[in-house]
Amino acid sequence: MRKYIPALIISLFLSSFAFSQAQLGTVEYRKKDRQAVVIYSQYPPDLVVDAIMQRMEQAGNKGREDKAFLSKSSVLEFKNASIPEFNIRGVDMVFKVEPRNKKEKDESVVYLILMRGVDDFVTSTSDPELIESSKNFLSSHKPRIEAQNLEMEIGKQDELVRKEEKKLESMMQEQLDLEKKVKALQDKLLLNKKDQETQLAAITNQKTILENMKGKRKS
Repeated sequence: MRKYIPALIISLFLSSFAFSQAQLGTVEYRKKDRQAVVIYSQYPPDLVVDAIMQRMEQAGNKGREDKAFLSKSSVLEFKNASIPEFNIRGVDMVFKVEPRNKKEKDESVVYLILMRGVDDFVTSTSDPELIESSKNFLSSHKPRIEAQNLEMEIGKQDELVRKEEKKLESMMQEQLDLEKKVKALQDKLLLNKKDQETQLAAITNQKTILENMKGKRKS
């Protein structure tokens, strides 16, 4: 087992690096392959989309989301967007978020396309500084997504705790009801025993009377 540990550590390191660093790639947009900034995330697409929307809105940008049912992808478009802290100003930003692949549906790949106008696509050749700023911007999402995922997991766990507490309350109430039933049965049992004693005494008395009556028979 030990001989596999170094390989496992290397694999985890590379995986962490891949998820935290954006790089250049291509993605189909408007029926053509476009250069895009790409990053992978170990979190599901819905969570990543929410994190991007929140981040962009916090920076004062309004956008819209289109979902593709078959490909399970989402496209977020922000016109004339700006992220001053990353020196991104006055560009159209298009995010495409989709499952990483068929086997890793709970992981995501994010593409960021930049445009100045309808068909003026920004590339590493036309504006390398803006592309580099976009890489840094996209890479900065990791801690935000992790924080949002943590809050989501906390919410789920809190809901689970509430359900378990309600279940316990129900069980405790059932215990009280059962104890009442047991007490009622015990009281009935005691009453039954007393009734038996009374009935036994009555039978004994009647037998005595019967014997006395028999004793009065004439031979």
